[in-house]
Amino acid sequence: MKKILILLVAFIGIGGGTWWFLNQKNDSTTLTEADKDFAYPNVENIGRIFMADRRNHTIKLDKVGNKWTLNDKYVAKENAIKNILETIEKIRVRYVPSKNATANIVKDLSTDGVKVEIFDKSGQKVKCYYVGGTTNDNLGTHVIMEGAELPYVCEIPTMQGEIRARYMMNEADWRDKSVFSEPQTNIQAVSVEYLDQKSKSFKIDLVNGNYVVNPFYDGFPKASKVQKKNYAESYLVGYESIIAEGIENQNPKREILASTEKPFAIISLTNKQGVTRVVRLLPIQPKNKDGEVLVQDGETLQPDRYFADCNNGDFFLVQDGVFRKLFWDYTAFF
Repeated sequence: MKKILILLVAFIGIGGGTWWFLNQKNDSTTLTEADKDFAYPNVENIGRIFMADRRNHTIKLDKVGNKWTLNDKYVAKENAIKNILETIEKIRVRYVPSKNATANIVKDLSTDGVKVEIFDKSGQKVKCYYVGGTTNDNLGTHVIMEGAELPYVCEIPTMQGEIRARYMMNEADWRDKSVFSEPQTNIQAVSVEYLDQKSKSFKIDLVNGNYVVNPFYDGFPKASKVQKKNYAESYLVGYESIIAEGIENQNPKREILASTEKPFAIISLTNKQGVTRVVRLLPIQPKNKDGEVLVQDGETLQPDRYFADCNNGDFFLVQDGVFRKLFWDYTAFF
């Protein structure tokens, strides 16, 4: 028991209260309201959520404007933020574990617990607790307040199941997988370069409040027809939400693919703040079981997926069906 307490003190500094508790009667009168007041209902006032585990993994979520950022590098996934805020708002004590079960819970918290710190928009810490494993029936989760003597089994009343999974410690699980997420009204310029179909390539620039479409390559003839009204705006709406299938930043073949594969298209978007996003779409050709590229009527089949090599360092797996709405022909605007 002393070894367990040493581990616990090293990780969360709960102190010797657990030893005292285990040697006393399981009397609910020893419980304090503060020790089990895990919920923070005013989630709109949260400015930061910080989580850490014993494996040196850390997750820092900051509210910046209307979005949440992840570890000062990425945009956080909207659904993941929604889930963690719901948990912070609604978490409650389901029951007090038995005296016999407490020792194992303490050990679990000391080795596998996640420290959760919640700060308001002024930077003041408003909650700090530690989340451990789940109960045998998977309906409860072990949680203890910082500085408290006793762990509890907690839940969300409206949710059937444990809540530990919402305190994710893998950075990739928190990441927004948007390749493009720019509102049409904030786009300054877009270009789409087809390396094997140069005549279809185009660029769109905002000039005196109007979007003007031109050939991408200098020297290519401009369309003789009048540009169709609102077609450029309609096209640019597609950039509001282009989501990747997966994040491939750790793909061992990434460097080879990025340096050797010829892109099907290179898309560049510059917003009104001057930030430019460049995405090189590397085709993943359909192959048979022997690894041979599939051919139909003498031509290779259209790929249904691409690797998206981005200038910000990301490497995504994306679907042709998602990107296809961006693959317009220059003449389509006239």
